Amino acid sequence: MTRGKIVLTPFPFTDLTGSKLRPALIVSSSARTGADVILAFISSVFDPSRLASTDEFLLDTDADFPASGLKVSSVFKMDKLATVKRTIIRGELGEASAGLQSRLDEKLKAALGAFICSFHSATDPPHQDARFKTIFPLLTTISRS
Repeated sequence: MTRGKIVLTPFPFTDLTGSKLRPALIVSSSARTGADVILAFISSVFDPSRLASTDEFLLDTDADFPASGLKVSSVFKMDKLATVKRTIIRGELGEASAGLQSRLDEKLKAALGAFICSFHSATDPPHQDARFKTIFPLLTTISRS
């Protein structure tokens, strides 16, 4: 699974009572190994006057829209992330253009700000602390973009 691809997948509800089939953006590093992938939530239901600082909307009139494969204007919720098995992904819809990916990376940095500040200039993850083994490849991908 390649970072920046927009896929169709069951996305879990935040209370973990179920999931809904919806588009999501792959935010984990393309080099990430294993059975899981990290996704960001995408929704077509949003109020432009109530967007969070970590939200990025993509209008169907935007030049970046056709490559996304989305059907209608949507909002990328870069603070709403989930790790799922690759095998539950139903299909690929499209991908984020370079310009859109750059904007999404900035929103993701804002959502994960505390981690970015801690490891922005690190060259090696703190292997002794298992909490950071998963997030470090993602953060180094973002900070190098």
